Amino acid sequence: MSNLRLIKQSSLTTAVSSFNVTDVFNDDFDVYKVQINGVSTDGTTYGDTSLRLINSSGSLLSDSNYCYGYNFMAPNTSYTSEYSTSSTSFYRALAYFTDQAPETQFATFYFYNPARSSCYTYIGGQSGAAYGGIFRFNKYFGIYKSNASATGIQISASQSISSGDIKIYGLGVDT
Repeated sequence: MSNLRLIKQSSLTTAVSSFNVTDVFNDDFDVYKVQINGVSTDGTTYGDTSLRLINSSGSLLSDSNYCYGYNFMAPNTSYTSEYSTSSTSFYRALAYFTDQAPETQFATFYFYNPARSSCYTYIGGQSGAAYGGIFRFNKYFGIYKSNASATGIQISASQSISSGDIKIYGLGVDT
């Protein structure tokens, strides 16, 4: 049996500023793999893309308990590093948004302990995007520094998102 189990797959087909994926984190797993593919903007202006946790009542955890750090790497400019210890989201979790279709964005993140109310939630991963025909990449890590139980995530952007697919897997650990 595989240690990786698909829990939920969702597709976005209409333009929105945020996209919720609910009822995915539970006590069955401590580690989750989140794959995001084919994300594109609705227009020609780039935007910043962030992630937030959703609790069991469907409310966003939007307090300033998000900590993050990233290294943004583009081949045509200098690299950028940024961090925060008091943000209201995992800001810029996806490497700068695409500037226009058909360019898209992709990411893989691992979430650790999101459903455990006795632990902080950690994420780590990487993403990439084409902007002006040039691929750019982002290495990311984050911590939600409050003991809270999350059951889902929200992807939000400063520009409308017009397409994208997300798959969330539970990662089993053999003991």
